[in-house]
Amino acid sequence: MSKIQRNCVIITFAIISIAPIWLFTYLPSVDLPNHMATTSILLRLMQGDVVTTSFYQTNLSVVPYYLYYIFALPLVALFGVLSGTKITITLFAGAFLAASWLILLKRKRAWFIILLAPLFITSLFFMASCQYLRGCPQYCSLIGVY
Repeated sequence: MSKIQRNCVIITFAIISIAPIWLFTYLPSVDLPNHMATTSILLRLMQGDVVTTSFYQTNLSVVPYYLYYIFALPLVALFGVLSGTKITITLFAGAFLAASWLILLKRKRAWFIILLAPLFITSLFFMASCQYLRGCPQYCSLIGVY
């Protein structure tokens, strides 16, 4: 496969991977509404909202999805909960695809593909029930291009 063909495949799968995020108003994810609510509450806590601070307190210990909240909070503050969440998920998907593409371009040996396993597993875990909308095209792009 030539470089042009490989890049076309990667771009096609990038579009297929990111399109569902923006085609639907709400993503079909099991726990995404919970993360959106948590992000909204964290933002209100940081802004010192009196009602929110009377019910919740900030816990800055490292928890699952900590990295998601770090990226999502400024975007939610700028664009609102729904758009900020979609932008954050798009950035995570784009980072996964960019890392995959760079690893495939820079590979020296066949075992190099093993480095993608944590990225792929994290991507599936992050998207919960959306793995078939986003995860499968990414996986196919890795296997097909490799």
